[in-house]
Amino acid sequence: MRSYILPRKPMTIAVAVLALLFLAYLGLKSHAQNVSLERENLLGQAIEKTKASKSYRYRIDSRLAGEDGANYMSRVTGEQAGDRVHVKGTLLNSAFELVQVGDESYLKDQVTGGWINFKGNRLAQTELFVNEITPLAVLNFKDVPEMNYKGKEKKNVILEIRPVVQNPYLETLFTDHRYRIAVDPKKKLITKVHMEATSRENEKQKLVIDIAFWDFDKDIRIEAPR
Repeated sequence: MRSYILPRKPMTIAVAVLALLFLAYLGLKSHAQNVSLERENLLGQAIEKTKASKSYRYRIDSRLAGEDGANYMSRVTGEQAGDRVHVKGTLLNSAFELVQVGDESYLKDQVTGGWINFKGNRLAQTELFVNEITPLAVLNFKDVPEMNYKGKEKKNVILEIRPVVQNPYLETLFTDHRYRIAVDPKKKLITKVHMEATSRENEKQKLVIDIAFWDFDKDIRIEAPR
């Protein structure tokens, strides 16, 4: 009886293919890890550079959304240059305008058109104005354990994150903070922030904040009212 020895070439090819597939998998995994790290670094750099900007302009739209619709908390536009801030719009359905220069705050009397001066009292640091006067405070995070890349919108990279916030107002009254952040990857600046958080008192009610930033490091002059 004749004996046959099967050729080894097919087996060799199969092993080579498996080896190539494994190497490709390792390459893709390494690439994915590098991309993830790059995006984490991009977010960190963008937050740091945005906060370090000498000046900027911004627009805020904040509301409480529930089963009965949305109740607007504020709709304002503002500008900041160092320790000087000028912001105007509506807060709790009331028109207001505020200027802060150093430690002095000026609140416009909407009836007389005059200005009320709060010397030595940083009115802008009160809870009433916390987000409207210091919009970058919504970007104070202890950690960012979850982040997902959501593609691009025009020139911006879109990142969705679920951070651990470091903001007394947002921490105390709300939970499950979710952000959608637009980052200019070339300038490493944050241009838009969309945040949603659930009320701790009523899980059917959500805080929704939309912020847009522009005119970073422009020559913005803010003077105390006379």
